[in-house]
Amino acid sequence: MIQILRRFGQRLRRKMIAIIPILLGSAGLLGVVSLLIMTLRPYLPGAMQHILDLAHSGDLIGGRDQLRPLLEGYGQAKYVIFLTIQVTQVVLAPIPG
Repeated sequence: MIQILRRFGQRLRRKMIAIIPILLGSAGLLGVVSLLIMTLRPYLPGAMQHILDLAHSGDLIGGRDQLRPLLEGYGQAKYVIFLTIQVTQVVLAPIPG
């Protein structure tokens, strides 16, 4: 029984060490994206700034309602933009959506 627990502990330790680069990479990517958004925010159109304000305040329904007309203005490209937003939300889970 002790041998089984010892092997389990060794496997768990190896897995925990293997996940450290993934966590550091995720934190770094999140930092870069956050810095990029903060840097580019003054240059975004007013509607996009308003959506970011709503998301920051926690009003996700209002943000969704504001995003729909904004995407409609892009014509057929709205599908590609929406898909890009969805993929980004999957990759960067902290983005509210």
